[in-house]
Amino acid sequence: MFLKSIELFGFKSFPEKCKIDFQAGISAILGPNGCGKSNILDAIKWVLGEQSTRNLRAERMEDVIFNGTETLKPLNVAEVTLILSDVGSVLPVDMSEISIKRRLFRSGESDYFINNHPVKLKEIKELFYDTGIGKTAYSIMEQGKIDQILSNKPEDRRSIFEEAAGITKYKIKGLEAERKLEKTEDNMKQVENILIEVKRSYDSSKIQTEKTHVYRKLKNRMFESERDLHLLKLKSFLEKKNDKEEQLNKYTKLKNDLKTEIDNLNHLREKNLDVINAMESKLVRSQQSLYKLGMDINSKENHISLLEERYREVEKQVASAHAREKEIREKIDMLKKQREERNHALTDLFSRIKEIEKNIENFRKSIQHSEEEMRNNEVEI
Repeated sequence: MFLKSIELFGFKSFPEKCKIDFQAGISAILGPNGCGKSNILDAIKWVLGEQSTRNLRAERMEDVIFNGTETLKPLNVAEVTLILSDVGSVLPVDMSEISIKRRLFRSGESDYFINNHPVKLKEIKELFYDTGIGKTAYSIMEQGKIDQILSNKPEDRRSIFEEAAGITKYKIKGLEAERKLEKTEDNMKQVENILIEVKRSYDSSKIQTEKTHVYRKLKNRMFESERDLHLLKLKSFLEKKNDKEEQLNKYTKLKNDLKTEIDNLNHLREKNLDVINAMESKLVRSQQSLYKLGMDINSKENHISLLEERYREVEKQVASAHAREKEIREKIDMLKKQREERNHALTDLFSRIKEIEKNIENFRKSIQHSEEEMRNNEVEI
């Protein structure tokens, strides 16, 4: 496997797109201090998934994005692409060349790509397991890294030898399997707790279901009863409707008969109009005489009404006195009856109180007996 090239854009001191090609043999990058040589190594570690800002010589991850100069504006994105060739015999891919890309926005959003297809960081790490390539693998040796490895404890150097021996992937998978097992055990405990809660809920739901069945049966019976009641009402309404229709026909016939009779009378009145006029004159004279008699009758009736009104007032006063006397006597009888009823009720209450006290004593004895049984059960448990 061979590092073919690296493309940088917006990463640290590379505001413009820059591509560095590597040829077979030894390649060297020369330049004065501060020109950005170490930034290339930081870019390689960064594209391989470095998450520590201290190892990237930055305070925040957004600091790896070009921050601008006096003449250039700051960028909002940093992007590094690593191209590897001759990977068919090392990596589990069906191609001879592969590109790894990482892109970071100033908003904090980060993307990873393999051959321009979006992937997760975990997929990139799994791709390079046991190949010696990685942010902390032995293929990247920084200044002072060898001294640090030699000065480390054997346990710390062990990871490098495991990477070279090709067992890192299996070790990491084993650790992941152990974490999954621990997580599975926790999930099983949670499932057991959930099952207990579900059983409680099931028992409660079962009781509610039985009540619901009873309720539905009663509701169906009530519906059938209401239906029968409405059918009976409908039958009654239909019978009333028939009666009303018969009455309507009867009154319609009576109306027609009266109309015929009125028409006949009108015809007869037209024939006897002269007789009617004479009778009307006679009626007027009779009405005048009646009016005079009416005046006299009204005068007499007013006098009689005055006398009757005085008589009624006297009768009302007598009746009021009799009614008041009767009301007082009834009230006395009612109070006597209420006193007797309250005496009986008081006697019943005293007897009920004695029964309740007796029941309370029985309940106390039952509770003491239950508590004794509970203590015996606890001892037995």
